[in-house]
This record gives sequence, structure tokens and C-alpha cells, in this order.
Amino acid sequence: MRKESELVEHLQILGLNKDEARIYIYLVQNGSVDERRILSVLKVEAKSAIDSLIDKGTIIKDPSNSSSFLALHPRNAAANLYKLQEDKAINDLREKRRVADRLGMVLEPVFEGSQRK
Repeated sequence: MRKESELVEHLQILGLNKDEARIYIYLVQNGSVDERRILSVLKVEAKSAIDSLIDKGTIIKDPSNSSSFLALHPRNAAANLYKLQEDKAINDLREKRRVADRLGMVLEPVFEGSQRK
């Protein structure tokens, strides 16, 4: 397996923070793990990171133990993270298009007025 630091970097590129990446890797390596164990072993603020990982579609609660969590298959988790990044990029571009359109509408009359002088 690659060095953990390299995996963390790749997961950060896909939108996880360092703690989230470390938790995800830990769950991939260890299967179902209790939240308290995650916190004690990794020394991270697990609750907020765990909630974020669930929201990002990379981990789930263990159906057989509600206090434990499981990593999604890495291909699925990576696809979910990529989709979130793609959606964010599309939304950012749409917002920039709206700003460009508004800018054109506001500045066009000023520009046309200055050209008549």
C-alpha cells in the first residue's frame, strides 16, 4: 500500500480535509470501527469529521453496530468525492456566467455612452 501521506494528499485533492482523509484510510484498513476508537487512535475530532464523511458519501454507519462506521468501497467513495467536486465546479461556473451577464448589462450602457462622445 502507498504511504499514508500520499493517500491523504490524493483524498485532499478530492475534497477531504486531513482528518477526514485519515479517518477514511483507517476505516478502509480496519473495517467496522467504533467512533471512540477512531478518536483515540487517530487523535482527531471524530464527530464533525465523521458527519462530513457521511455527507460526502465515503462512509456509512455499520448496519450491525450503530456506534461503528464502515468505509465505502474506495471506487465508490472516490466517485462520490469526484461528483461533489464536479457539481461544485459547475455551480461555480454558472455563478461566474451570471456575474459576467450582469456585468455586461451594467457596463454596456456606460460603454456605449462613452463611445458617442
